Amino acid sequence: GYTDSDYAGSVDDRKSTSGYVFHLGSGPISWISKKQTVVALSSTEAEYHAARGAVCEAIWLRRILADIGIPEEKPPIIHCDNQ
Repeated sequence: GYTDSDYAGSVDDRKSTSGYVFHLGSGPISWISKKQTVVALSSTEAEYHAARGAVCEAIWLRRILADIGIPEEKPPIIHCDNQ
């Protein structure tokens, strides 16, 4: 999966936006982009919140795929942008 955040991108309340996308084969199967609920004090904190959300989704996806008969042999890799 891939994750990214926009540190303090909201000019109204200085909240960051974060998002992620996960692919199965060549197509996306899960994605989100939303404003974070907390005000991050640094870009590192904003990236951490984005990565945390992606990790939770990766765990859920892994379980649901196993339940429908598509077990993943390798642990998921999550690419985080820090720019």
